[in-house]
Amino acid sequence: MDEQVPDKKHPLIVVAEKGKRIIAGILLILMFVVLGVAVVELVWVPLTLAFPGLPGGQDSLFLTEAQLLSIFGLFLSVLIALELVETVEVYFKDREVHAEIVILVAMIALARKVVLLDPHGYEPLTIVGIAALFMGLAATYMAIKWAKQLGPNGSDEE
Repeated sequence: MDEQVPDKKHPLIVVAEKGKRIIAGILLILMFVVLGVAVVELVWVPLTLAFPGLPGGQDSLFLTEAQLLSIFGLFLSVLIALELVETVEVYFKDREVHAEIVILVAMIALARKVVLLDPHGYEPLTIVGIAALFMGLAATYMAIKWAKQLGPNGSDEE
């Protein structure tokens, strides 16, 4: 009988995994809070338009659109940091940098830029360039995934 000895994880890896789970949990809870506030805002603004006598008028109750976008930008920044932790963790385990993780980090960073983007503050060609960059990153990510499925000999591993 072949008994496989479970790989003993380095203490830093264990701490990193627990830390990522804790941070992701906190991020999830906070995102639901922000989402709840946004839904209340979404209901409140049309009500104040329909019934002008309601307190608060057409102003937002809690967050302006700019503040909401700024919060989403912060969430994406935390996700970028989590992905960078993942990159270091994978390097620590395998002693190699996995390109797909780096590309995911770049895609999240670019998505953050798009979320915070003021389309009126940029030339149209700049926006086209950002779109092209994102498409290039997505194509590269898909190519890496496809190459992994094919395996080292160029045929399906299955």
